[in-house]
Amino acid sequence: MGQTILGGALTSLLAGALLMVCQVSVLNKFGVLFVTTIIAAFLTSVVFLPSLLYVFGPDGNCGTLCAGGDESDEENELK
Repeated sequence: MGQTILGGALTSLLAGALLMVCQVSVLNKFGVLFVTTIIAAFLTSVVFLPSLLYVFGPDGNCGTLCAGGDESDEENELK
């Protein structure tokens, strides 16, 4: 999952960098906005959100999925 996010961010940053070197003012400003947005989204999705989920996320077995037919797991789900 991290590779997909990183790949998308890098290709978008490349496109924004190409817009930033344009001499047309509108495209240059759009490139700056685009790069700023991509950097903020990347940092949020890779640094901020995982740390928040780690601190405030589920504890113990809460949130685990049962793939087998173990009856003890089914009893825990009903409680």
